[in-house]
Amino acid sequence: FSLPLLLLLFEKYLQTKKNEFLIFIGLVFGMVGFLESQSIVHFSLFLFIYFLVANFHNKFDRHLLTQFIKIFGVIFAIVLSLHLFWLLPLIIMPNSYVSSAVTGNDVHRFALRFSYLNMIRGWGSVFNYFFEYSFPDALIFLSFFPPVLLTVLILFKKIGKMGVFYLFLFFYPLLLHFFSKYLSGYIPYANIIRDPGRSFPYFFFSLAYLVTLVCWKNIVTKCLAVVVLLLYLFPF
Repeated sequence: FSLPLLLLLFEKYLQTKKNEFLIFIGLVFGMVGFLESQSIVHFSLFLFIYFLVANFHNKFDRHLLTQFIKIFGVIFAIVLSLHLFWLLPLIIMPNSYVSSAVTGNDVHRFALRFSYLNMIRGWGSVFNYFFEYSFPDALIFLSFFPPVLLTVLILFKKIGKMGVFYLFLFFYPLLLHFFSKYLSGYIPYANIIRDPGRSFPYFFFSLAYLVTLVCWKNIVTKCLAVVVLLLYLFPF
């Protein structure tokens, strides 16, 4: 729920270069980490990718490198200071459960809920189980709306520079699935993000952005959207 706020603040900083936005990002980032520690890993990667996309056409020079160091230095200094009370004891007295790789049993257990077909339509999440279980078989074709929408946008519309970032979010659960299945059993501290199913909210966030790229001025598009929405809601 806090990712849109973080991205908005980050974009404001890139536009204005005002340090208060970095401080606010660090505080929000740190507070969210108390609610869900794995979000620290996810959000760090998202801000890094966003920075790369925003500066894609800029020349990589000393000024850009300085900006990068300043941005992430300030943010992580604030986050670390907020979490130092539990990180420091963990460093001094390591906890084998936290620092270990993911066990083979957990890798297999998490992989059971996933298939490539499910991931491209946003299914398989621990948050979406009851919706998927009760979804009528007769309307199952509607579950493929996300990949169809993405395909149409890529083929017929320029998604823009920021659209690339949301494409990354769209495929993020798939990337985490690969990480969980093939790498997490060998990498220390992978337990922090061991369940790829918790990454699906980012998929739906990207889908919300992609929907805004559709031309809603067309009356046919509006009517089609209403019909699809009613078909989604009517069985429930």
